[in-house]
Amino acid sequence: MEGNDTRTQLQRTIEAHFSAVGKVAAFWSEFERQLQMTVWKLAGIDAFSGACITSRIDSSAKLLEAIISLLQLKGVAAQDLEPLRAFCEEAADLQRERDRIVNDPWSFRIVDAFPHRKEVERYKNPGHDHVPHSTKEVDAFAERISDLLYKLQGILSTIPLLAPGSDSEFKSNIVA
Repeated sequence: MEGNDTRTQLQRTIEAHFSAVGKVAAFWSEFERQLQMTVWKLAGIDAFSGACITSRIDSSAKLLEAIISLLQLKGVAAQDLEPLRAFCEEAADLQRERDRIVNDPWSFRIVDAFPHRKEVERYKNPGHDHVPHSTKEVDAFAERISDLLYKLQGILSTIPLLAPGSDSEFKSNIVA
């Protein structure tokens, strides 16, 4: 009986943890969707045509570069783009962490069901480091992504082409 209780607890822990990982993936997907919609609007193309293009852009950093380029093309002053440029660095840092949470393999110690992820990075020497990373930390990271999205909306709202009331204004689907 005790073995079944341990197994059930482990299953609950794993389910809760992967639910948090899924939340990170879903929130990041919404963040990238907002970036894609901004590119479509600035480029003056419909969502279906835009999706054909932006779905081939493999990172939020590249989408942000496209947004900055389009804004420059449309005559937005360099100083008005500084907050967006600074935001790019913050987003890139979070994307790296998001990639680790979503793409690294996870394992759970049977003794205490604590989650660990095997650090696997493209340009890092592969090792056997299992990094402790709690479900609470993953949930907190999802909230950081939500905050990032609101920060993006705030920055874009200061740019006249994308300000509230313009037909480029977008709303997020994230409910934090």
